Amino acid sequence: MEPPLRLETTQPEGSRLSLPAGTSIFFRALDCARWSRELLHGTLVDREPVTSNGDTFYHRVLWLRGVEALPNGFFRAALALPGWDITSDNDDDIGETFWPHEIGVFPTQLGALRAVVTAEQTGRAKFRRELAGGRMHRWREFELDNSYGEHTPEDGEVGQEQEAFPSSEILDEIVAETAATLSSEFGVRLTRQDDARFHQELARGTWNFREWMATIGRTANLREEDAVPYEDGVLLGDFGMSMWIDIAREKASRTVSVFVCLMEPEELKSMEAAAGGSGTDTDWSYESQIRTKYGALCRELKGAQTISKRHVELAQQLLVDFDAEAGNATAAAMGGSGAKNSKKRRSSMTSQQQQEEDAAEEASMIEAREALEHKLQLAEQQATKASRELARLGMMQIEFLYFPIAHDGVPDSDELMAFLEEQVELRLREGKNLYLFSRLGHGRTGLVSALLLGRVYGITASEALERAQRTHDCQRPEAPRGLSFCSPTTAPQIAFVRRVLARSMDPIYVPLVLENSAEGFRSTRVQQRGLLAEAYLREEGFMIGAAGDAQAREREALEQKRLERIARRESTAAALQRERRKQKNEHETMEVEESAQAACEAMTSIYTKIVKDTSSTLDGGS
Repeated sequence: MEPPLRLETTQPEGSRLSLPAGTSIFFRALDCARWSRELLHGTLVDREPVTSNGDTFYHRVLWLRGVEALPNGFFRAALALPGWDITSDNDDDIGETFWPHEIGVFPTQLGALRAVVTAEQTGRAKFRRELAGGRMHRWREFELDNSYGEHTPEDGEVGQEQEAFPSSEILDEIVAETAATLSSEFGVRLTRQDDARFHQELARGTWNFREWMATIGRTANLREEDAVPYEDGVLLGDFGMSMWIDIAREKASRTVSVFVCLMEPEELKSMEAAAGGSGTDTDWSYESQIRTKYGALCRELKGAQTISKRHVELAQQLLVDFDAEAGNATAAAMGGSGAKNSKKRRSSMTSQQQQEEDAAEEASMIEAREALEHKLQLAEQQATKASRELARLGMMQIEFLYFPIAHDGVPDSDELMAFLEEQVELRLREGKNLYLFSRLGHGRTGLVSALLLGRVYGITASEALERAQRTHDCQRPEAPRGLSFCSPTTAPQIAFVRRVLARSMDPIYVPLVLENSAEGFRSTRVQQRGLLAEAYLREEGFMIGAAGDAQAREREALEQKRLERIARRESTAAALQRERRKQKNEHETMEVEESAQAACEAMTSIYTKIVKDTSSTLDGGS
């Protein structure tokens, strides 16, 4: 145990002894501070100090990195980015700009600590994303702190990190995602009583950090020394057992029907033996667990269907009883057979009061009946939904596919492409959901996922690898992550993805006639591999056909002929319109020319006549 932090004070002993546990104080400590004279915020965790010679007292002080007390009693959570050393003359210090970055203000100390833990977890996910995406280029000194998180820099990482991380945009993303995560966890409530209990347990030495992290849902963010060791979990089979259980409990949902195993047979057998499986050659443990869960889901849906039908019957009976009681009450009121007190009370009321009372009773009856009708409608909807889900689950067939790939290795490209085209992509186009898995879910799973993304979506290898890494980082880990894993893991696997996608990304564009222009047909190249792009998007969704069949080619040819016929008709009509406009312009031009020529001839004849008349007059006078 580390010695308690020393507090230098000149206050009287009586005042020092009266400080209660949970008091916020400020202290100095070289091990925690960024510089020698920095004041740090701490919390007293015991009431009685340990005295020494003179007027010096020792208290147990709790210091939470990134959590500071405010004068109004609230606590501020800040993302602590280390690397700021004011004594350093290096102007290229990346921590100087961003340390610290406020996350939010919280009414409890544990709430602020929860926000800090969440922000650091999100920040490490962003770090792995940027590193895997290749968006860091300049090497700079940076060391990511790991007091609460899972990323531990390797020997080669410390002192050499790329590009100034995090940028202002990434910091905004971290703060926004942290706020969204905290606001979405409705089941976590931390009060001032939790803070007081936290201080008391710390004083007694009974507070368990791991249990508290499990309470707030952050067990995956624990360091190895605070959680089950990663290597022991794999070697002892705990990881394998938890993986199969989680697959059966969560992954074998009502939508996933195809499971693709990428482990080698010997590897799968060893994992099965370590998990306490049957050890047979045909019945794998994860298959039996998934089928068991599938049967349990069917039984649950059958029970839900039965209960929903019973709820419908009860709601219908309640509505019938309500109508009967309302009819009896109306008949009794009209027949004058009501209660004596009611008759006496109504006789003492005016006609307007009686009308108002009748209107209020009628409104309450209508409201009560509408509530029963809504209850019946909701029960019928639940029954319909349960029946539909049961029918869909009953028609769904569970399939298991195997394609063994060596650990951290690469398969034969031709065999893998044949497996993807004939087995995996075919089921994707049938609308089935697939679950890919290997022993750890990093290398082989990332390799196949990147290939599927590149082939199905028609994207480049770099984008496919980046999306595979992001998807990997978004998954909940099956064991505590002490290191950041790349997906795919090894350099040969990444090179294999780039090589295969570069070979399979053949030109998938064909000329299609869409419309005509003044120069003739306008030809446009549309993304396509085997099928017409528009038709495939309309019928099959977002994917691009990897291989065309006879029916697809026939539909494509018919569609192209239809478009060409439309274009020819439009082109003929446009040509006819242009010819008519040309003829009209020529006719108008000829009319203008004829009018000008007639006017010119008239003017000429008039001028000639005037000249002749003038000449005759001159001759007669002479």
